[in-house]
Amino acid sequence: MKSKIFFLLSALVLFGCSEKEEITFKDIPFDENGYLERILGECLQSPSSKTPCEKTSGEDRYLGWMSYGNLGSNLGWIDVSQGGALLRVEIFGKTGELIELSSILKEKYGDPEVDTEVVRNGLGQEFNKKIFNWDDNKGGKIIIESIYDKIDSGRVVLMSPTFSKASKLNSQNNIERQKNNI
Repeated sequence: MKSKIFFLLSALVLFGCSEKEEITFKDIPFDENGYLERILGECLQSPSSKTPCEKTSGEDRYLGWMSYGNLGSNLGWIDVSQGGALLRVEIFGKTGELIELSSILKEKYGDPEVDTEVVRNGLGQEFNKKIFNWDDNKGGKIIIESIYDKIDSGRVVLMSPTFSKASKLNSQNNIERQKNNI
């Protein structure tokens, strides 16, 4: 019996069906209702404040100051469902901090998929933008972009399986619309 279980576990690992660590934000699960109070406890109105951030007008989105891994008190967005489920977290940081965060996340979630893109600033100078991607078995994602809106700053985005699927579908729909516009 033990040899059959060992064989099955070995086969799962061999064929890439190994269990990956579930992606969470500070142990707050994604796509589960009832976590709004804990979520808001991680998002503050100012770096020195203990007051939770507030909802932006008309949306289930919060803008505030958050920490994550080695990122201290950085500006970011949190998206939640109407039931208080965490859908998406986006935190901005310095390029060096985000490269360091990728090493920290590697310890917890394993090796990421890594891509490099060349980006140019307004003066035509070229820089290598690193993009680190982690996925869990449920469809949750973490994406680190070492360069985002400025050469010296980037972002980390954590997405729930629901948000990730909707984002992918939206992207596919945009491509189809653009192809029909040719």
